[in-house]
Amino acid sequence: MVHFSREDEYRDWVQRELEVRLASGQPTYLVLASKNVNDIIVCKEKAAEDVALFVEVKYFAATKGRLGLGDGKGKGFQPEILARKPRYFERYLRWLIGCERGLAVLVSSDDLRRHAAGGVFREGKQNNIQWSVLEENRPFPLEQSPEAVVEWLKSV
Repeated sequence: MVHFSREDEYRDWVQRELEVRLASGQPTYLVLASKNVNDIIVCKEKAAEDVALFVEVKYFAATKGRLGLGDGKGKGFQPEILARKPRYFERYLRWLIGCERGLAVLVSSDDLRRHAAGGVFREGKQNNIQWSVLEENRPFPLEQSPEAVVEWLKSV
C-alpha cells in the first residue's frame, strides 16, 4: 500500500508512474510536469488529432483538515477554471483526489463542483472541496491512481 504525507509527494508519484506506463505504444503520450497552469499535462499525439490532457492532483491530509483550491482568496487557475467552465477544460481536465485513508477518485470538473464547500467555487472566498467527493464518486484504492488516469487518457 502506498502512503503520502503531502500532496506534492502524491503528485510526483503519479507523474512518474504515468511516464513509465505510457512510455511505449501508440498513440504517443508525453507527460509534462506543469506547476503553473496544471499539475500534469499529457500530450496525446496521434496522426489525426493531437490533444493536451490535464490532470489536477489534490491530496486530502487529515492534518490539514481541508482540501483547498487556489490561493485562499479565491484566485488562481483552479477556481477560475471551475467558475468560468471553459469548454476545453470541461472536456480534457480531470481531478485526481487522494487521501490518507488510502482512497482516491478521478472526477470531472462538473463532478467536483457538486462538492464545493459553500456550494460554489468563486473569487473572493476560500474555495474548499468537501470530503463527500471521495464518498460519492466510486473511490478506488490509492495505489490504483495511475491506472485510473491511464484508462481515462486512453478513452479520450
